Amino acid sequence: MAGDEFSSGDRKGWNTGSGSKMCRSELYLWILLAIAPVKNRPQGIIGERLGDFYDKRQEQFKKNTEGGNTFGKLIISQTAAYGCKLLFKELKKALKLKEG
Repeated sequence: MAGDEFSSGDRKGWNTGSGSKMCRSELYLWILLAIAPVKNRPQGIIGERLGDFYDKRQEQFKKNTEGGNTFGKLIISQTAAYGCKLLFKELKKALKLKEG
């Protein structure tokens, strides 16, 4: 879920899909096992927001594929990316509180 920066002279960019394969696998499995099943979802704001995001994506793709869900991996990957975004925001808040 992370990118690596590559630079050459005036050119700067990011390689996506790089980083730790083990980290990406663990995050994928956590979404699959802890967020996808409603009964396993963690209590708290992050767990609820991830669950809501996952459910909305599931419903969105179900409508677009006439009842069949062939986008399971995509939904899990999108939910994992959203989870990283939420957790990164929380980390930034925590670091600001320490500074202040």
